[in-house]
Amino acid sequence: MAGQKGKAQTAPAKGKKGTTEKQRSGSRKGTTTNGADAVKELWQCRMYKSREWGHKLQQQGGSHQASTKRLLETLKDGRSLSEQSLRRTALQALTPAASVGHRGALEAQATALMDRSKAVRECALDSLWEAAGGKRPEQGGAVHAMLAEVLPPKDARYRVESRRAGADALMRLAPKGDARLLSTAMKWLDDEDPEVRCSATQAAGLLGGGLDDVHAVTRRLQDGNWRVARAAVEALEHLSGGQQIRHRCRQRKPPPPPPEEVTAFSRQTSSASFAAAPTMGTSQSLPSVLPADVADADAGGSGAGAGGGRRKSITKGRRRSSVGKIDATKLQPEEEEESDDPGDPDGMPRPSEAHLAATKALAEKCSAEGGLDSDLLLGLPRADAVASLRRMAPWHSLPAIKGVAARLHDTDGEVRREAVAAMVALEPGDHQEAIKLSVNGIEELDWRARASAVEALAACAEPNGDSEAFELTANCLEGPDWGPRRGAVAALRVLSSSGNGEHVAMALEAVNPKLNHEHWSVRRKAVLAVASICETIGGDATGVKMLKDMIHDPDEEVRIALADALPRVATIKNKEAVQYALQMASHDTNTEVRLRALTALEQLCAPERCRTRKAVKDIALLLATEDEEVRLAAKRVMRSIGTGRRTAIDALTEMLKHPDEKARLAAADTFAGVAEGRQDRATKRTAKLLRHSEEGVREVTTKAIAAFSEGQDSAVI
Repeated sequence: MAGQKGKAQTAPAKGKKGTTEKQRSGSRKGTTTNGADAVKELWQCRMYKSREWGHKLQQQGGSHQASTKRLLETLKDGRSLSEQSLRRTALQALTPAASVGHRGALEAQATALMDRSKAVRECALDSLWEAAGGKRPEQGGAVHAMLAEVLPPKDARYRVESRRAGADALMRLAPKGDARLLSTAMKWLDDEDPEVRCSATQAAGLLGGGLDDVHAVTRRLQDGNWRVARAAVEALEHLSGGQQIRHRCRQRKPPPPPPEEVTAFSRQTSSASFAAAPTMGTSQSLPSVLPADVADADAGGSGAGAGGGRRKSITKGRRRSSVGKIDATKLQPEEEEESDDPGDPDGMPRPSEAHLAATKALAEKCSAEGGLDSDLLLGLPRADAVASLRRMAPWHSLPAIKGVAARLHDTDGEVRREAVAAMVALEPGDHQEAIKLSVNGIEELDWRARASAVEALAACAEPNGDSEAFELTANCLEGPDWGPRRGAVAALRVLSSSGNGEHVAMALEAVNPKLNHEHWSVRRKAVLAVASICETIGGDATGVKMLKDMIHDPDEEVRIALADALPRVATIKNKEAVQYALQMASHDTNTEVRLRALTALEQLCAPERCRTRKAVKDIALLLATEDEEVRLAAKRVMRSIGTGRRTAIDALTEMLKHPDEKARLAAADTFAGVAEGRQDRATKRTAKLLRHSEEGVREVTTKAIAAFSEGQDSAVI
């Protein structure tokens, strides 16, 4: 009994359910050491832990397996469906693992592309973009493989949100060349939802590249939703190659001079022997249409800037003879490399069929006229279409130039500005057509459309003087309506605004025949055109001579325009223009013409311009005219141009003796402004008339003295 009792005393005490005290102690210890695991299992801390796991992945380059596993478990947990922020955080945290090709991380991000939350979908798109290296995924890569598994979504047939998410993913992540994904985008081009159509159209432009793709996207240009139409414009630009293919350049370089060896050889041989020598290669005989940097690289022997169909220069490898003569055998050209595509005659690669089709589609939409049943693009896509034509149209594309020119008279100012920029960019491809279409634009009745056409014409014209532009613009002066005539005057002024005398001479030569036109309105506009042209250089003597015969024009409107134009046409000091104005003011039969001529004389004979005495004397004689309006205008002009001038004082003194009383009174009133600063001379000249035999002369003389003597008339008398 005692042994059994001691044995019982030494036996470990058992607790509840047969556990020993040691086991309970160990259980308590385990709870203390595994507290971190308890925190992991605490769902309320899962957001914090997700960031921590993401930080570990980022520090270790995406190779921390435990963190990746816990993040994937978090996304698979059903409780995360109600926590949008947690899903976003977990997806962002998985990006380092997805970047190194972790299949589970990529699968989770690809699955999130169909998430019900748009914010989560955007996060998944950004994460996959970063996983692909910050660019569109490559075909056959890990990201592409995951996209192929989730696109198109299984419920896309009846769920519009899935189609929206799928189309957005195609547009942003699908690689170019995947026929399966491209076919999915093509199916959604006719979707009932405009957001799906918009994203699918952009995706088709990024993934496609064939002629059928261009035709499919072209149908969406007439979509009722303007965002879809704008997406179609962008898609056509992508399908054509966009800015990656440039089939035009701003200026052409002149052909390089012949090599020194050929020059020396031509001096030492006869014409017959030179005819037997080889000619220069195509790359030297034709002007270069490559940009300056590319053309220089090609001329230097580097192949980096050469086009696909360029030929090597045959002058490479020629050497100078030691005796200064060239052996004919050494001038033989090297064998030229054959090319499948000879290219354009100017040396540029030929555009593809898809490129031409996309350009034609946009050009047709821009060329269409407005109306209910019109094919013209509506709203904002018009400006985008014109801008796309500027960037993508191939060299010598006549439809593109016509389409851009048609938008010069658009009702939207932004479209007109884009059209001007596009016309400038396309002009080198067909200079004559660009000038012709720009000139046609100045015939519009809307002044805003004419202004855009004038701006495009000035930008397309040759900087050294464009005789064709001047001639075509001058022909618009003969237009059937006032709109083109007014636009032609503005265009001629802008074309001559460089300040170059040669440009002014070319413009005047183009306008000169229009001064003899049978219609008075054409002659009138021609006079205004001459004034606008000469005014750009501060007046021109040639322009004054051209207008000499116009003072006898049978129509008073033409003579009025001439009187207004003379101060603008004449140089600072031009006596010939003053003579024409005096002739019109003195002898014209129309009162309005005489008044305008006097106003012109006031400007031509201003103190800083011509100070001829003849003008002062002839204007003083006009004080005796029977027309009251002309007499008052003559008094105003005499006070303006004759102040303080001895010639004016002498001329007015003579008018005080005029037999017409009205003329004497007008002269006496004018003395007040003319004799300023020269009262002594005025007193000396008029004092003699106080003893004149006629009483009327003595009376007006007394009045004149009282006008300029400033209250001292009694002393003078």
